[in-house]
Amino acid sequence: MTTMRDTLLQSSHIALLALLFTTACGEQIVVENTLAEISEVTPIALTSADEVSVSYLLSDEEGDDQALTVEVCEGSADSPQDCGLAFEGTGSDPVSFLPTEQGGRPLSHVFTWDQNCGRIQGDTGEIFDTTLDTTYIFRLRIKDERAEWHYSDTFTLMELGVDAISDCER
Repeated sequence: MTTMRDTLLQSSHIALLALLFTTACGEQIVVENTLAEISEVTPIALTSADEVSVSYLLSDEEGDDQALTVEVCEGSADSPQDCGLAFEGTGSDPVSFLPTEQGGRPLSHVFTWDQNCGRIQGDTGEIFDTTLDTTYIFRLRIKDERAEWHYSDTFTLMELGVDAISDCER
């Protein structure tokens, strides 16, 4: 038979345990947010719609969604010129709200460039037309001032098998 004294003793033990757990968990651990990383940019491919795609691996230790800047430049990684924002093509992953996995496991993403529409010069808004025999390169960067540019291999549209530049369907 449980007495009033036993009930009070049990209640005080429960209250003491609750107090112990809340004070033990009261210390907040602050973990610095690490910079997401593009770890690999794969070779360029031409899609069935004559759009140019580049794949890359994206990781973030905390699993935060990321935003990227994707530009197409003339030249090479050593001397990129006339860089501009690439027009996003069919089947492209977005450049904002790109998912990553917690723990930094790299996820594969693809950006598709509608090369028929060219690229936009960021500072002036000027649209650069695309040509078949110009040497291009993709450059990708996480939208963070600490992030570095990552470059694809160079390519020309003729090398990829494009015969003509079509009208842009925006």
